[in-house]
Amino acid sequence: MSKEGLELIKLFKIGFTKGTKELEKLRINFNLNFRTQKYKLIRTEPLIIKGEYLLVASSCFKLETDIEGNIINFVSRLSDKGRPIFFTLFPQDGKTYCLLSWQRMNKKSYKNLRGLNLKTQHEKKVMISNLLTSYIENFAANPDFWKDLPLDVQTIFRKYWGASSFLEVVPFIFNSEFSLFY
Repeated sequence: MSKEGLELIKLFKIGFTKGTKELEKLRINFNLNFRTQKYKLIRTEPLIIKGEYLLVASSCFKLETDIEGNIINFVSRLSDKGRPIFFTLFPQDGKTYCLLSWQRMNKKSYKNLRGLNLKTQHEKKVMISNLLTSYIENFAANPDFWKDLPLDVQTIFRKYWGASSFLEVVPFIFNSEFSLFY
């Protein structure tokens, strides 16, 4: 393996260890708040779209930029304290819900995500599709849902899925027309 490759592996290991420790602290804090029924730790911004799309996802990640392009997390800086966001997507009662949640102590970092549900249906579909494609590893799609997607949408998804692992900085929206919701 090349010297650069070994250096990247070393950096990945450092980042992984740091991230794991941060998540463990978060887990302990969440469990404590759950046991004491203190639910004010989290702020949630729902994005609701019409129609039950057979797509589900759940993930926690470090969103790099907000909707305006402002940096939230410098993931390439190992010294930067992470501000994770939680992404939950599910269909229910004729609608599809996407819940974006973050710790209230990070409210300044996520201030531009408030009010996203006021966007048009198309804009919400694009936002959810872009986030799902760039950041989410833990998702499931009904096979018929996937089969019915236009081939060009499937191609874009395959090209950008997991973009957070190969782009320098992942924009909130990498493609302003890309939508998984038809």
